[in-house]
Amino acid sequence: MVRDLMSKNRGRVTPIVFARIGWMKRYLGPTLDDPKPIGGGSYNRRSLGFEAFNFLPLGGRMSGYFQPPPRASHPPTVALERIDTGFTGDELSGVLAVFVATDPKRGRQRIVGWFPDATVYRHEQLSNDQRRKSSSYFMKKPASYFIQKTPAEKAVRIPEPKREFIVPRGKGAFGRANVCYALDTKGQPKVSAQWMNDAVEYINSYEAENVAQEPGSEADPDIEQKLGTAIEQVAGFQSNPRNGTSVSLSPNEVEPGRKHKNSALFIVHSVKVKGKRNPIVSGGKERFLNPWDISTGTLKPRGFVLTLR
Repeated sequence: MVRDLMSKNRGRVTPIVFARIGWMKRYLGPTLDDPKPIGGGSYNRRSLGFEAFNFLPLGGRMSGYFQPPPRASHPPTVALERIDTGFTGDELSGVLAVFVATDPKRGRQRIVGWFPDATVYRHEQLSNDQRRKSSSYFMKKPASYFIQKTPAEKAVRIPEPKREFIVPRGKGAFGRANVCYALDTKGQPKVSAQWMNDAVEYINSYEAENVAQEPGSEADPDIEQKLGTAIEQVAGFQSNPRNGTSVSLSPNEVEPGRKHKNSALFIVHSVKVKGKRNPIVSGGKERFLNPWDISTGTLKPRGFVLTLR
């Protein structure tokens, strides 16, 4: 049984459940660069799974979807008695709900985020939020969820490149079903679940970026790169100017230059690149400004990033 994460109110082990979903960058709804979950079951191949909205704040809460295994002649349900021993109700609060997905590029299933102190429902819950409902026509099913987190500020989502905790597969690990419980079918703690304790320890010690609360810190680099490239092509600019007197700076590069007067700027220009698929880089000239005072140059806005709230 998972014993590393203790409940503050009754001194008992905090219930935990692992839910497998499709892989996305942000889980903030369909976007051009993050259109739908990858993997997570055959449904995602045909349509758009509702886990696409798992980390989208809706009315001060987050509603998490995953697809529990179907039962004969019955709709899929979550076995709450396998999350908390002896539980018989239809909604269980105080659960640590951990979302797991398989990385389509690096392989292996990894923790992508979690809802601490969440409520898990035995039966599928219908969502009244218009943003989910607007996609339900395309999905050909009502907008729904099985897990809810209130307030949304407590949820944690790991940036895509930093999803490093590997969740094992197979017997004694995360099997074929899209849900994995800490208790067996008799409601007893699983004896071969050290990986769950390791996962809880990882969650307790996690100190990296939480892009569920600061989504702009993850989205900006991708947007800036695409936006900057498009603007440069239209305006005739180059990120790698031959003379090194005009360079592209992102907001993350400009702000430190404005705040800190002891900054330095290192530029490499006139680099030669041959080939597109397997480029070969050669040459280049260096220019090192130390100290660098950003106010001595001229900043020209070339694009803006709008964050919707």
